[in-house]
Amino acid sequence: MNELIVESTKDYLLLMRSGIDITSLKDKSERLYAYWCTLEQRIIQITEQINEDNLWYNLCELIDLDSKLCIVKSLYAEKEKSGFFDTISYEEIIEFSHTDSGYYNHEMCGYNLKEQGHTSMIFFASNIAASKRIFQKERQEQTSA
Repeated sequence: MNELIVESTKDYLLLMRSGIDITSLKDKSERLYAYWCTLEQRIIQITEQINEDNLWYNLCELIDLDSKLCIVKSLYAEKEKSGFFDTISYEEIIEFSHTDSGYYNHEMCGYNLKEQGHTSMIFFASNIAASKRIFQKERQEQTSA
C-alpha cells in the first residue's frame, strides 16, 4: 500500500493504525481502545452507506472522524515515547479529540484559530462538524436544565 494512495476503508484503517501498538493501547486503556474501535466502526459504517444523496453530509463526518483518529494517534504516540505527556490521561486524550477535532485540519494547515482557512472542503467539513458539536452540546444543556 502506497501511503499516499488509499484505495479502501481497510487501507485507510491500516494506515491509521500504523505506528501504534493497538494491543498495547488495549492493555493500557480499555476505554481509549474502545473509543478508537468506535471511531473505526463509524468510518466503516459511513463508507458502506455513502451515496450521491448523502455524500456531503457523510464527507463532513468522515473528515471529523479522521481528525479524531489523528489526534488520538498523535497524543497516544507522544505519551508512549516521551515523558512530556505523562501528565495527560487517556481520558483527556478522548476529550481532546472531541473538543479539538473541529480545528485540527485548520491548525495542521498552518492557520491560527482566528484566521479564516482557504476555500476547501476540509474547512467546510470541519466548520460543519464543529457547529454540530456546539448544537448538540447546547441541546444537551437545555434538556438538562
